[in-house]
Amino acid sequence: FHFQCMELQCYIHPLSSILNGLRSGRYRERLSSFQESVAMDRIQRIMGVLQNPCLGEKYVSIILKMEEMLKSWFPNVKLQ
Repeated sequence: FHFQCMELQCYIHPLSSILNGLRSGRYRERLSSFQESVAMDRIQRIMGVLQNPCLGEKYVSIILKMEEMLKSWFPNVKLQ
């Protein structure tokens, strides 16, 4: 589990960039305020799991789903 999280650390930067864009209103024209808040919440949760691998292995299934999703969102980011 810890190794899996460490591999996915490379996605923290692009996720942070999206989160900062959401916070600054960059996507306001395309998203409702509800969609913005849900997106921010989800991204913060994903980043929280990636940044804190000590949370436990109960998140293994979530990590596997996140890995698939992140690879499709950011095909140019290479795993470390």
